[in-house]
Amino acid sequence: LSGWKDVTVTLPSGLTYTVPSLFQVLGSSQPAPVITGFSPAAVPVQSDFPGGTSVTVLGSGFADYDSVEINGQTVSSVFIDSGHMQATIPAELTGQTGTISFAVVSPYTGPSNLLALPIVNPVPVLEDNPPITVVPGDVLALNVNGTGFVPGSIIQWNGQNLSTDFGVGSALVPASLTAQAGTAIVTVFNPPPGGGVSNPISVDISPAHPVLMLGDRA
Repeated sequence: LSGWKDVTVTLPSGLTYTVPSLFQVLGSSQPAPVITGFSPAAVPVQSDFPGGTSVTVLGSGFADYDSVEINGQTVSSVFIDSGHMQATIPAELTGQTGTISFAVVSPYTGPSNLLALPIVNPVPVLEDNPPITVVPGDVLALNVNGTGFVPGSIIQWNGQNLSTDFGVGSALVPASLTAQAGTAIVTVFNPPPGGGVSNPISVDISPAHPVLMLGDRA
């Protein structure tokens, strides 16, 4: 009969020792692994994450002797239960958008179906910057700091795309966009797949305060 088996050893003295669930006997009904999804359903581009990215493979028929392959390469994995396995995606596979293919491989029933996991752009996050102020009608050299920037990230001024230097997170705001006093909203947009608009930061557009110079009285 299939299933986990105990092993009992009887010594010449008559004492017996039992080791529970020492090995598993597989029957003809042993199910083949099937992948149905992932948690999370997509992972962000993050080539600078040296430890890799963890993802939970969802499905059925998983066993503790199964392994996980990504793009045909065996990766580090941990069996959780018959419907869940945790796998680590090597950093070199998450350096750009696209898809990677997963399979769960049983040494007895063979590989599961292949299922693709999307690698998508993250939503950028802007850090708190020092207060930014510009005089109406001036050109502003705008620098933003944050995380989740990717090639193709675009700095936006009140929702309008600016010509952006991705390498340093900067853009020039033309005088036409600062002509009117008030508050401007700055965001960063990452394109699909994934992506989206960051949290906003504000820029104060206000006239310079006059400085009074008092001379010596005769």
